[in-house]
Amino acid sequence: MKFRKIYLEITNACNLVCEFCPGTTRPIEHIDLGRAERYIATLAPLSGILHLHIMGEPLHHPEFSSILTLCAAHGAKVNLVTNGTLLSHHTALLLNSPAIQQISISLHSLEANAGQNVEPYTSRIIEFIFAQKIHPNISLRLWNREHSLNSPATQFFLTALCTSGHFNGTPDQMIRTLQAKGALRISDYLFINTAERFEWPNLEAPDLGESGRCPGLNDQLAVLVDGTVVPCCLDRNGVTALGNLEEQTLAEILAAPRAQTMRDGFGRGHITEPLCRRCTYRLRFDKK
Repeated sequence: MKFRKIYLEITNACNLVCEFCPGTTRPIEHIDLGRAERYIATLAPLSGILHLHIMGEPLHHPEFSSILTLCAAHGAKVNLVTNGTLLSHHTALLLNSPAIQQISISLHSLEANAGQNVEPYTSRIIEFIFAQKIHPNISLRLWNREHSLNSPATQFFLTALCTSGHFNGTPDQMIRTLQAKGALRISDYLFINTAERFEWPNLEAPDLGESGRCPGLNDQLAVLVDGTVVPCCLDRNGVTALGNLEEQTLAEILAAPRAQTMRDGFGRGHITEPLCRRCTYRLRFDKK
């Protein structure tokens, strides 16, 4: 099988505590390089893109540089999602690695950490995104669109972006465009993207019924830091564990009855798994 994207969690540890992040009940750990290479070698041929993120902050991994080298060696293109606080520790690596395709910086961590000093955080990100103008693509992400666009922290960041001399416009113009279109192109390589807030699925949430669709196991796949394979990046605790790469091959896991039933059900508009039945994010695919 081929997937449009595969998520590989290299660590579930994070250096921030964001109010919108539910965290995980799993033990906190970093993937070791031996397992990282095995997983990357398995996953890279199956997808054009590896997302080194599910929970945790990938730049918090003590051997992130080596993991990125492994991705490049196996021909894997990487999309990186980061809270942005550690970018300055890896500037040269991130801007020059042949593996990096896109860096998504979660600006919503600005408003989600009340004790964070906004000014140095903003300055470091702006310095990073304008350090090099060709490679890679950079997406500045605002998760909770309506709330984030009105937050003082976001407005401070947009003001700083405008006064940096790299954007001909005002913060108000930016906000109006983002409210109307959801995205804004700053340059050929720099974008601001917004999204509506969603709730992380959990087994205590209301059952939304068995009718619906999801790209899980057809369009995407996710592997947790301990090797557990799950159908998508929202299964942060491995509730829908399909198998483990330390015990089975990925081919065996995907050919097993549980995975087959899930995938076939999604294709027919039928939701079989308890966690998936309680996922509000999948309702977006019903609209499409």
